[in-house]
Amino acid sequence: VDTGVSRLLWAGALRHAWEDEMSGVRRAAVKTLGSFASSASSSSSSTSDDTVSTTTTTRGLLERSQQKTSLTKVYAMAEVKMEILKQGGSVMFDLVLDPSPQVRLESLTELFRVCSSLRLDRKQIETLALSMNDSNEDVSWQARKVATRVLCASPSDLHILTKMMLKILSESKTENDKSATMISLLRQLGKNHKGFGAAMLRKGMLEMSRTFLQENQSSSGGGKSLHLPHTLKDKGVQALLEGSGDWDLLTDPHSAASFLNRYK
Repeated sequence: VDTGVSRLLWAGALRHAWEDEMSGVRRAAVKTLGSFASSASSSSSSTSDDTVSTTTTTRGLLERSQQKTSLTKVYAMAEVKMEILKQGGSVMFDLVLDPSPQVRLESLTELFRVCSSLRLDRKQIETLALSMNDSNEDVSWQARKVATRVLCASPSDLHILTKMMLKILSESKTENDKSATMISLLRQLGKNHKGFGAAMLRKGMLEMSRTFLQENQSSSGGGKSLHLPHTLKDKGVQALLEGSGDWDLLTDPHSAASFLNRYK
């Protein structure tokens, strides 16, 4: 029976598990939390369909009070599931910083399934950014994959993730499979945030090499195509802007000039 008491008992038992000193117990708790959050995420997305179904199937045969009760139950269930999703996500983000790499990896694996349904706060965005540079390679790559599923509330939040990705990319000495994958992740990050790239450019949140901007300032007025980026970091910025639909801003001579002025 789904009662307030039973939910409290489950929550209490799980809390003991994710705070247990044994990493294996904490990891099992993460899997359980992930299952609950995933179920709540998929169920809550169908709330509107349930509401329509409840309304249309009555066809006026039920009294208004019965219709109102049915709809109230639907919304009440949706609120419970959204709370499960929110609280589960919050705990899993805390466990992204767990001392055990296995627990960190499990937390990110579960978050990958539900993060697109979560509204992340600034602290969670910063936690994810730090995790992208985790000392454990499996953890860091999983964190980068999670970042491509995140929906940031503002360009400044997106900048936190982008800044870390570009920092990691710029540390690559040569182009390789890893740098190519990172560039692909940046492009996907941009696709998830249409128009944010332009805002980041205007606020000076994205930096490109002076040589690249100079070349494109001189060619953009004549309708020529953009020069290729000189550095991996430039390529990362290009991928992000292409994804967000804002790469063509650099073909405008006035925009290119304003970006170049920041480097003088």
